[in-house]
Amino acid sequence: LFTNNINILSFIDTGCVTSVLEDAFKHCYNIHTIILPEVTDIETSVFHDCTSLVNISLPELVNATSAAFNGCASLISISLPKVISIGSSFFNDCVLLQSASLPLCLSIGSFAFNNCDALNSVYIPLCRNLGGTTGDDSVFDNANERDITITIPSALMTVLSGNPDGDIQYLQ
Repeated sequence: LFTNNINILSFIDTGCVTSVLEDAFKHCYNIHTIILPEVTDIETSVFHDCTSLVNISLPELVNATSAAFNGCASLISISLPKVISIGSSFFNDCVLLQSASLPLCLSIGSFAFNNCDALNSVYIPLCRNLGGTTGDDSVFDNANERDITITIPSALMTVLSGNPDGDIQYLQ
């Protein structure tokens, strides 16, 4: 819809939009605020390379596919209170992302937090699947340069023959 539009600085919906299709805001380099209060579904690469994006509100988002925020280099914090699953490379290259709160998320795709250099807090207390398999350690690839506080269910600490999921081991 708005792909490659560098003139958009903010997009604030009043409740009309309920889903956002693939690449809708891709390469909107100057957009800094997006408010979509009724969106429940977003497709692949929706906000890809929105490098100035700082404020995002998606309080009703439930379904999110891969690479949605890929390259959102200015994003510092995000809360997706109702999302149940995020796809691969979801926050890839969000180099300033410090915290992510996904309280209802059950599944996180591989490379979801790849190259999130500033990451220090991830809240996923219900997550059952990190990266597809217990031996896969790519969810936090290149994001372990610092201490990260991660809230996970205790089951992820013993799923690999009594050991933590591979992603947790990678962070350790």
